[in-house]
Amino acid sequence: MRATASAGQRNLRFWQRAVGSSIAHWRQLLVPCLQRRLPPTPTPVAPVAPTLVYPGKPTHVPGPSITYRWNASAGATMYWLTVSTSSNASDTSKFKFNGLLGNVTQYTNTAYTNSGKTYYWWVNAGNSIGWATQAEVLANGCWFINGP
Repeated sequence: MRATASAGQRNLRFWQRAVGSSIAHWRQLLVPCLQRRLPPTPTPVAPVAPTLVYPGKPTHVPGPSITYRWNASAGATMYWLTVSTSSNASDTSKFKFNGLLGNVTQYTNTAYTNSGKTYYWWVNAGNSIGWATQAEVLANGCWFINGP
């Protein structure tokens, strides 16, 4: 007995050789296939902006280095941290740090003056599809005061 099937066919074809005949006679038997339905593949999307954990607002953070922490965002494979002395995230002249960090949920930045200056920070989450919306990132922003 032989069996054949093609992708997309709903029947298996079995070929059966007749017994007791000097000439090989084959006949076709059609057997319905049970189709297994797979769940639909989800469409990949860009992640949402992560929730910022530390430092939160309003917090006084002393010392020359600050460790920024945020929660992982589902589907994110990279994060972008922006730290500024301006509450305007578009004012690049006030950036203290602005860069791609990879797939991490914390980053330590150094060279703070410990002088009571206010800093604002935002984290964006991205993957191969894209980045979280700017509105989400701005809504999740935090600020703190560097100093005693």
